[in-house]
Amino acid sequence: RNSEKIINKQSINISKKKSASLKAMHGIKAETMIIKKALLNGNFKILVKSMRKSWVMKKKIVKGISNNHLNRVYKKAIEAGAYAGKISGAGGGGFMLFYVPIDSKERVKKTLIKFGGKINNCNFTKKGSEAWSI
Repeated sequence: RNSEKIINKQSINISKKKSASLKAMHGIKAETMIIKKALLNGNFKILVKSMRKSWVMKKKIVKGISNNHLNRVYKKAIEAGAYAGKISGAGGGGFMLFYVPIDSKERVKKTLIKFGGKINNCNFTKKGSEAWSI
């Protein structure tokens, strides 16, 4: 995917005040605050719900943010046991972030690897999040 084209389309939609794009952007902004509060309070049920909403809204900003392949990867990760996920970034630098319970971790990893995914773990600790590559 070409990130420049996606970002340009997104900018055009916002500058033209396209209602669906603006509504989605405002929705994502609101969900960001909900996610922050959920993380600070350790409320992972709210985190999951908000991540799911953000995923749906993100795809409404502009055509091309997601595609059939990414939608299939997301669906299969959820079927493998991920509670929620979201896409971030664009083009070759983009990534998908999933919230996965420990008992589903290996199934989700195997599913994502089948799609050519590169897995990076991220865990919550008392110090914040710590990440590393496998």
